[in-house]
Amino acid sequence: MERARRAIQQHLNGELILPELLQQLETLQRSEEPLGTLVIATLPGDVHDIGTALLHTVLDCAGYQVHDLGKQVPVETIVDAAIQTHADAIGLSALLVTSSRQMPRCIQALDARGLDIPVLVGGAAINRAFGRRSAVLPDGRIYAAGVFYCRDVFEGLAIADALCDPRRRAGAIEEVRLEIAAEREQQPPPIIRPASRPAHLARAAQVTPPYLGARRRGANLRDVWRHLDRNTLFRFHWGGYRASEDAYARLVRDYFEPTLQQLTDDALRDGWLDARIVTGYFACRADANSLVLGSDVHLDFPRQPGGEGLCLADYFSPERDVVALQAVTVGPRAGQEVKRLQSEGQYERMLLVNGLASATAEALAEYAHQEVRRELGLAPDQGLRFSWGYAACPDLAEQRKVLPLLDAEAEIGLRLTESDTLDPEHSTVAIVVHHPGVKYFAVR
Repeated sequence: MERARRAIQQHLNGELILPELLQQLETLQRSEEPLGTLVIATLPGDVHDIGTALLHTVLDCAGYQVHDLGKQVPVETIVDAAIQTHADAIGLSALLVTSSRQMPRCIQALDARGLDIPVLVGGAAINRAFGRRSAVLPDGRIYAAGVFYCRDVFEGLAIADALCDPRRRAGAIEEVRLEIAAEREQQPPPIIRPASRPAHLARAAQVTPPYLGARRRGANLRDVWRHLDRNTLFRFHWGGYRASEDAYARLVRDYFEPTLQQLTDDALRDGWLDARIVTGYFACRADANSLVLGSDVHLDFPRQPGGEGLCLADYFSPERDVVALQAVTVGPRAGQEVKRLQSEGQYERMLLVNGLASATAEALAEYAHQEVRRELGLAPDQGLRFSWGYAACPDLAEQRKVLPLLDAEAEIGLRLTESDTLDPEHSTVAIVVHHPGVKYFAVR
C-alpha cells in the first residue's frame, strides 16, 4: 500500500502520467487489512464506466475494499449493496446529463431508508455546484451524511481517506454540510423568459442534399485518424494533463506518439476498432421548439430559459429546409477489449485502449460531418454538430426518433438501451446544423 501511495503522490506532483501510474499499480499486491469499504457504480442512463474502473483501481491499490457494481445500476441495487457490505461511503459516476439526474434520487433513497452513508459524486456531466444541490432533499433538509463532489479519482481518494478515518470523518461531513448550507442561502437571479425565437437570427440559404433518406458509408480508419484530436486524447483520455509544458512535449515525442502508432497498428491487425457510419438527409421545417421531418416525426429541443433564449430549431426555416443526421460507432469489440484488460489487471493498456476508442468515435463523427459539409457545398468550417446527451440537446430519449430514421441498428449495429444510451458504448448520434450563424450553447 505504501508503494501505491508513493506512486499516486508522484502522479499528483506531475512526476508520473496516468498510464505510468497504472503500470506501477498493476504490479502491487493487496494483502493488508482494508482501510474501509466503498460501493461504486455508474448510474442508469450511462454505459460508460472507465471512470469507475479507474476509481476502483486507485482505491483498491491504496488499501480499500471496493465493490464495483458496474454500469447502469438501479438506485435500489446501490442502496441494497451499501447495506449488505456495511459500506463506509458510496461513489457515483455520471458522464451524461441524463444519468446525473439519478444522483439526487439515490441520495433521497438513502435518506428515505434512514441510512447514514456519505456519497461521493463525480464525472464529466456534473460540477461542484451540482453536487451541492444534490445534497438538498425535497423537504429542504441537507442529507445528513454529506455529499462530496470529486473532480477526479484522486480527489475521491482524498475524501475516502477522510471519511474512513474515525478521527476525521465527522469533521469532513460537517464541513461539507456547512458549505452546502451556505450555497443554498444564495438566491439565484430571476430568469427572464425569452421570446419563442430570437429576432436577430437570420434565415440561412437553402441547401441541396445529394439524396434523401439514409445511407451507410465506408471509411478507412487511417483516413478517420487524420481527424483525431491529439490534445484531447493525450491530455485527457491518456492522462497527460498534469505534466508541465516541457515535460508534455517530451511525453508526446517519446511516449504518446509511439504508443498511438503501436495501438493503431494493433487495432488494424486485431480488428477491435471498426469504422461504421450512417448518414441521412431529410426534408424538414421548424415549428416552435421542434423540427418536423415528414408528417409525423417531431424532434424536440429545449430552449434556453435565459440569455439569448436559443433553441436548435431556431436555425432551420419554418417553411422548408434540410437536416442532416448521422450515427457512428467503432463497434462492440473495443468495449469488450477494455473489459478484458480490466479483468486481467492490465490497467495501463485498459486506459490506452479506451481512450483511443473514445477519440476514434469522435474522429469518426468529425469525418462524417466533413462529408456532410462537402455534399451540401458548405465551407469547411460552416455549421456545427450537436450530439444528444450534451448541453444544447440533453434528452437522450430523442434518439429513439433518430435511429429508426437512419436504420442504424440494421446498418451499423447501433441500438439504444432501455435507459436511452447508445450500445456499443463508443458511438455518437448527432444532428448537423448547417446554418452559418449556429453556435454552441447550453440549456440549464
